[in-house]
Amino acid sequence: MTTPLGPATTGSGQPVDAPWHIALVAALTGERRDDLGLQTEPDMDVVLDMVGDQPLGHHAVPDDLMEQLPAARFAAVLVELRRRRAVGRVPAPGPRSLDADDRRLLADRPPHWG
Repeated sequence: MTTPLGPATTGSGQPVDAPWHIALVAALTGERRDDLGLQTEPDMDVVLDMVGDQPLGHHAVPDDLMEQLPAARFAAVLVELRRRRAVGRVPAPGPRSLDADDRRLLADRPPHWG
């Protein structure tokens, strides 16, 4: 699935080829893969397939890649990729009942509370 914003363009409206997939994979995995080539727009499904089940991190993207990409759009695409990757994962534990230690901590009050 491509992004809903359409391709990045020049001032004259011509699509621009940019290292979208290289930069996104680098941001997610820390691995620079120049073999991914240039794209006029990022394809999130392709990027998620490339990343596979690797653990995702927060990695700096080299300046030479970021200079070729619109920063706000890159950030938005990165957030959406992380959101899509999280869908279907095991959710964080929800509320649970308090055990004896939790109740003791909740009942503990500083001396000046009387």
